[in-house]
Amino acid sequence: MKPSDQLGSTYSRFLSKQELIDLTGKRAASAQRRALDFMKLPYIRRPDGTPVVTSGIFESRGNRKNSPNWESLS
Repeated sequence: MKPSDQLGSTYSRFLSKQELIDLTGKRAASAQRRALDFMKLPYIRRPDGTPVVTSGIFESRGNRKNSPNWESLS
């Protein structure tokens, strides 16, 4: 059994090809890597040159505190 079979069809550990295109706005693998580098998003490079991005990068970035600490200004 493949790991993806255990996770079910509604969850993927990696962004799909279309999600990667939507994220970067690029179709070519080299352009996607440049866009990911520019956005400082981590990825793994496959032997064929295509980037692999885990879906967890958005969860870890979402845990950051985005609102200002107004109390520190007083």
